[in-house]
Amino acid sequence: MKKRKLFEIAAALLGAICLWLYVVTVVTPDDDIIIEDIPITFAGENILRNENNLILTNKSSRTVSVTFHGSRVLLKQLQEEKSSITAVLDVSMFTSERDYSSGYDVIFPASLQDGRIQMVECTPKTVQFTVERLATRNVNVKGLFDGTLAPGYVAGDLTYSQDTIKVSGPAALVDQVNYAQVLVGGENVRSTMTKEVPITLIDRNGDRLQSSDLTLSTMDIQVSMPVYLEKELELVIKPIYGSAATPENTEIMIVPPTVTVLGDPEILSDLSSLNLGTIDLSTVLSEDTLDYQIPVPGGILLPADSAVAKVYVSFEGLEMTSHEVTEVEIVNVQEQLVANWEDPGIVITLRGPKQELDALTAGQVTVKADLSQYRDPGLFTVPVTVSTGSQSIAAIGDYTVLINITDYVEPEIPDDPDPLDPDLA
Repeated sequence: MKKRKLFEIAAALLGAICLWLYVVTVVTPDDDIIIEDIPITFAGENILRNENNLILTNKSSRTVSVTFHGSRVLLKQLQEEKSSITAVLDVSMFTSERDYSSGYDVIFPASLQDGRIQMVECTPKTVQFTVERLATRNVNVKGLFDGTLAPGYVAGDLTYSQDTIKVSGPAALVDQVNYAQVLVGGENVRSTMTKEVPITLIDRNGDRLQSSDLTLSTMDIQVSMPVYLEKELELVIKPIYGSAATPENTEIMIVPPTVTVLGDPEILSDLSSLNLGTIDLSTVLSEDTLDYQIPVPGGILLPADSAVAKVYVSFEGLEMTSHEVTEVEIVNVQEQLVANWEDPGIVITLRGPKQELDALTAGQVTVKADLSQYRDPGLFTVPVTVSTGSQSIAAIGDYTVLINITDYVEPEIPDDPDPLDPDLA
């Protein structure tokens, strides 16, 4: 009984299917179907661009919808092959700069081009567009970091694989372009970044400019952004004491005392100061200000306005005076040579405590020229050493004297007179 019931249900279902097929294929064989979003191909655009320097703009539509009529079997096939349906609008003959309205041709898939399917209606029936003069212009690339850096890190200037790009399109629209912007992002960045970044056009009002009528020579460019560690370093200088200048009576001040530099974290991690070099205090007469270029090792960047440091020098309790010396002690003259001082005198500048300078006598200031290195006759400028006999007073600067070195000549000794010579009697 149950099997018979199941058989009846199956037979009824089969009959319904057969009836439906009959109605679809025999009673109502034709039908309509609407296919939307069929793309429009604007044939001849390259001809307008390359041969006439023109471009299409303001296209009212880029797709169409078409109602087709035919048998359901063919319409189903058409639906399956809808990606092969195109609408073609030949624009190659529109060579004047103005607005146009034109129809188009709908191209069927190759397997259905035998007329068995008809087009009932197209929406829209016509397409409006404008033909304008084509313009091309180079615009600068400008970058912007749109992210965050790790604490203590600073971003350097962005560099690009190319500094300009070419923008083409309607002249009026191209003229609105101010520059091409690239944005570099990232969170908690602590190392140099290099990446391909998409380009955004910015107009003369600073707003983003988007238009399908504009084409770019490239859509992406490579952008590099150096990232540096920022660190404050102390400036130091090594004093060379002399000419009565000592650590106790000399004050040295560096301005600025520190500088903030940017650099590779590995280099900066072990760096706490920058050495300006040495300062010879024996050449500094009194209070003075000296300029020093701040040296930085490779991989370290110094702000341009911090390239020079000023070193202020002052002396506590020291004064200067001058003494004229009229005698020079010449020592270590080589054998068979004679040396003579050619200068009439030499003025020596001395520095020391005022009380001791006032008590200093001319005889205490001695000047000595050492000729141990001079082995030939001639006129020489010879450096000298100055002594004062005091630990607190010393000469400032270096001094030289002019020494004339000649060969030693034995003096002639006259013969003894002949006692028998009457002329000598």
